[in-house]
Amino acid sequence: MTLGHNQPSLPSDSHMKRVYFSSHSCPPPSFTASNLDIQEFHQISDQTLDSLSEILERLVELDHPKVTGWDVDYSSGVMNFSLGDHGTYVLNKQPPNKQIWLSSPFSGPKRFDYDKEQKCWFYGREGSELMSLLRTEIDKILEDNSFSSLLTHHS
Repeated sequence: MTLGHNQPSLPSDSHMKRVYFSSHSCPPPSFTASNLDIQEFHQISDQTLDSLSEILERLVELDHPKVTGWDVDYSSGVMNFSLGDHGTYVLNKQPPNKQIWLSSPFSGPKRFDYDKEQKCWFYGREGSELMSLLRTEIDKILEDNSFSSLLTHHS
């Protein structure tokens, strides 16, 4: 099954409990795009992509049954993370906009700004964080929290 624009679907949720939300939900977190100078942008975005690349490479090296045909390639500010039959993530730095752009095989394209106060990359249209989005999508493919665990224990 695919989700619009020839995007593959995430694995079935049939094994998960249904969660119902009341109409009194919490508002999404509030983020503010920081006015980074170009040196700050390069330092923060390089650190983010370097760390993410290391974590993803560790994930690929795990003896996990769902990690077949996965590969990470990071060079010159562009990361390609192939998920085999599940598609490919592309993350790249956009210095003119001071953003990190993501193309996800599941949620599509997104542009992330940096919030210095909260120390995170966020997508303003949805109020979502880059690492939270990746954690949700990749853990869902793995059907466990292997990726979340690597993120949590990375220093």
